[in-house]
Amino acid sequence: MKKYLYIIIIYLAFICMIVIFFGMISKNNQTLVENEFKEENIEIYNTAMNNDNIEVNTSINITEIIDEDESKKEILDNESNVDIVDFVNKEKNVVTNTSQQKKTETEEKNNIETKEVNNQENQYVVHEEIKQEEQPMADQETNEEIIQLDFSKYDRYYPALNGGYTCFKKNPEEIAKLKGLIEDAIQEFGYKNVKIVEDSSIISDRYFTANRTNVQNVVYNSEDFTIHYYAETEYGLTANGEEFIFQVRSYAKITGQ
Repeated sequence: MKKYLYIIIIYLAFICMIVIFFGMISKNNQTLVENEFKEENIEIYNTAMNNDNIEVNTSINITEIIDEDESKKEILDNESNVDIVDFVNKEKNVVTNTSQQKKTETEEKNNIETKEVNNQENQYVVHEEIKQEEQPMADQETNEEIIQLDFSKYDRYYPALNGGYTCFKKNPEEIAKLKGLIEDAIQEFGYKNVKIVEDSSIISDRYFTANRTNVQNVVYNSEDFTIHYYAETEYGLTANGEEFIFQVRSYAKITGQ
C-alpha cells in the first residue's frame, strides 16, 4: 500500500515538475515574446522616428532644395532680365546710334546739297548779274554799231540817267534876242556907261529865261559895269539817236569895267 502511495506521490511530483517546467518554459516564452514584442515595438518606434527624421530632413532638404532652386531661378530670372534689359538697351543704343548716324548723314547730305544749291544759285545770280551788266554794254555796243551818235554838232554833252545824253549847243537867235533885251533895259534906265559882251565862259547852273522882266532885273543898277551874256539850247539825246529840245538857257553876269 505504501509502495503504491509512493508511486502516486512520485507520479504527482513528476507531473507537478513537468507542469512547473512547462509553466516556466511558457513564462519564459511569454517573456521572450513580450521582450521581442517590445524590441520590435522599440525598433518600429525607432524606425518610425528615424523615418520621421528622414522625412523631416527630407522635407527640410526638399524645402532647402526648393528654396535654393527658387533662389537660383530668381537669380537666373534676374540675370535673364538683366541680360534682356542689357540686350534691349544695347539694341536701343544701336538703333539710336544708327538713327543718329543716319540723321547726321542725312543732315550732312542735306547741308551739302543745300550748299551745292546755294553755290549754284550764287553762281547763277553772279552769272545773271554779270550777264545783266554785260547786256547793257552789249546792247550799247550793238546800238552804237547800228546807230552812230553824232556829238560833233554840240558844244558839250554828258551822259544822262536814262542811258541817253544831255547835250548843249550855242543858240545864236537867243543870244541876239538877249542882247536886244539888255540894250532896251539900259536905255529905259538911262544908263550911259554900260558895256555888254557876249561870253560863253559865264555858263553855269544859274540861268534864266530871256524876257523883259528877267533882263531888267539883271541890268538894274549896272551903270559903269560890264554885262556878260550868253544863251544856249539844252537837248535830250536818247541811246537810239532821237533828239529833242529840253529848254533854252540864258546867262548874264555883271562885272566891273
